[in-house]
Amino acid sequence: MVLSFVNDLSNHPGVTLFSRNLPVVICSDDPGSWRTSGLSYDYYAAFLYFTRADDGLRALKEISRNGIKYSAMKENEKRTAMEVWQQNWDQFIKSNLQGYESTPESIQHTEL
Repeated sequence: MVLSFVNDLSNHPGVTLFSRNLPVVICSDDPGSWRTSGLSYDYYAAFLYFTRADDGLRALKEISRNGIKYSAMKENEKRTAMEVWQQNWDQFIKSNLQGYESTPESIQHTEL
C-alpha cells in the first residue's frame, strides 16, 4: 500500500495466493527507506485481509512460520529460529488462554 500498487488490501495478490494454499511471507522491503519499525502492522493486515474469517490462529501461525521456513537462513539456523519461534508461540497461546476454564496444557503442542 505504501507503493500504491493497491488501494485496498482485499485486492492485494496475497489474498489469492493464500486462498490457493501457496506460501505467503511477510517481510520488510528496506525498512530504513520507508521509516518503518517492525512488521506487526503488516502481519495484522495480512491476517485480516488475506485469510477467511474461519481460518483463525492457524492462518496467523502459518504466515508467521513461513518467514522462517522460506528464509535464506541455513538449515541449522532455521531449526534454531523455529525452536525459538515455537517457544514464543506457545507462550503467546498460553497467555491468551489464561482465565478460561478449559485450558489443557496439551494445547501448546496442538495444531494451533
